[in-house]
Amino acid sequence: MAEDEIIFLGTGGARVVVATQLRATGGILFYLDGKLILVDPGPGSLIRFLQYGRPHRISRLRVFIITHRHIDHSSDINVMIDGLTEGGKKKRGILFGPADALNQDPVVLKFYQGLLEKIIIIEEGASCQLDNLKIGFPISHQHGVETYGITFHLPDYSIGYITDTKYFPSISNYYKNDILIINVLRPEPIEYDHLYVPDVEKILNRTRPALAIITHFGMMMLKKNPFKIAAELSKKSRVKVIAAKDGMRIKPSEQLNG
Repeated sequence: MAEDEIIFLGTGGARVVVATQLRATGGILFYLDGKLILVDPGPGSLIRFLQYGRPHRISRLRVFIITHRHIDHSSDINVMIDGLTEGGKKKRGILFGPADALNQDPVVLKFYQGLLEKIIIIEEGASCQLDNLKIGFPISHQHGVETYGITFHLPDYSIGYITDTKYFPSISNYYKNDILIINVLRPEPIEYDHLYVPDVEKILNRTRPALAIITHFGMMMLKKNPFKIAAELSKKSRVKVIAAKDGMRIKPSEQLNG
């Protein structure tokens, strides 16, 4: 079995970056316990999968997860299901998503929902065991639409993904993982339901992961250089923080045992 890894099919977020593709917006690909999992396949996910995901193949995808219905997290889900199922010839794949992404005005079209092996509606505190991998959705986020973060628990380590959300103090209680991926849209706060750099510092001080990865950058983050921001966060929090870049591959074993 190949080694576990995390592949960033995109690191961009917000309207301007999505529209210009200054950073790609293909989501995050996880290969964990032999299972290929695609999270938040936004605009260009198929192209970025083919560009960055090799040697993994679309036909080996096992799980799709949509954290919420916004277009930068879900636009390519139908084309990815089409690729996995070979246009409906083979019933394959498990999809996790919030009810408002799957029911009324669904982002996953009803036709493509019918091509999947199973659909699981995400609810706060829900989890699913797939062999040695436990996928959890610990807390509902504050983001204007139904939104959930993700945890992946394996026998030797865990990964948390804090997707889009407004900061709230208790969020840190749910993401005390070895590796923590955090969407951070802007350096400074504005009236917008996203995390900002000061929020990330608070989270890191309370969660203390072995590695934190910031991603999902808006225009102001790119202008201020995510790599410098990550270095500043590392210095202030004394947590190892890196800024993701398109196509970046992380092997948990190297980060946690190195």
